[in-house]
Amino acid sequence: MNLTTWELNGSHRYLQGSGLVSGLYLNELLVRLLQRDDPHPAVFDAYVVALTGLAEALTRKLALRAFEKRLLSAIGYGLELNLDVESGSPLSPATLYLYDPDAGPRPAPPNAQSGGLYADLCTYLPDDLLTLLDRTSMAVSVEGRVPFLDHRFVEACLAVPAHIRTPNDRQKSLERNIASKYLPDEVLSAPKQGFASPVPAWIKAGLGPLAKRLLTNKRALERGWWTADGIDRLLAKPDLHGFRVYSLLMLELAVTTFIESPMNNSYPPTASLNDLAEAA
Repeated sequence: MNLTTWELNGSHRYLQGSGLVSGLYLNELLVRLLQRDDPHPAVFDAYVVALTGLAEALTRKLALRAFEKRLLSAIGYGLELNLDVESGSPLSPATLYLYDPDAGPRPAPPNAQSGGLYADLCTYLPDDLLTLLDRTSMAVSVEGRVPFLDHRFVEACLAVPAHIRTPNDRQKSLERNIASKYLPDEVLSAPKQGFASPVPAWIKAGLGPLAKRLLTNKRALERGWWTADGIDRLLAKPDLHGFRVYSLLMLELAVTTFIESPMNNSYPPTASLNDLAEAA
């Protein structure tokens, strides 16, 4: 049977920005998880509801999660949200639960800190930190290892009561005590530091003037993508806008090198930023 006509099912707002990207994600799920030409009226109804939710930033995440849940249920992979997997009893509104992706909801540990650690182990750690580690290490053919995640070690640490694990809420107390034999106190007592990108420091250390010359040359400004005044205002606050400047600089270099320059056999490009700034 061929489609010969169609009609609009109500009025829908056109998706834009991240809402549009989220809508494309829903389409990708449908294409990959459903058999072609199989009718799924419940999924279609859920899709219509999801599109409405994607139009508003405040409801976007909720709309995505609700559609994923409905889709998984329709194809036989629904989330078990009715019973406590440890006792088999119905879930209690008065109890705090954590969702184990491999089993289902289970009561959260009575200690808030242990509950938070368990939640991180089930969500933030595998879905964010370890994902990034795997991507960045495998991108350069390095097999990453995380010895602190040996399951026996993790189980032993979680079995230690919170008042011993972090007395007076001092993070990593046991590790600090072990390391105190080998490290000075200024290292042991130093505040936590993330792996911050040095881009703002680069801007202040000398990249800023080069970036300004490249981003405010005649050819760059004639495209109309930014203004010299705008670049000056970004460069005036490198700690706040350093990453924006860096992104614009990478865009400028990419356009100049691969689109506007004549094709040649020199790859990768050998010209320095100084050379490019002088030629601009």
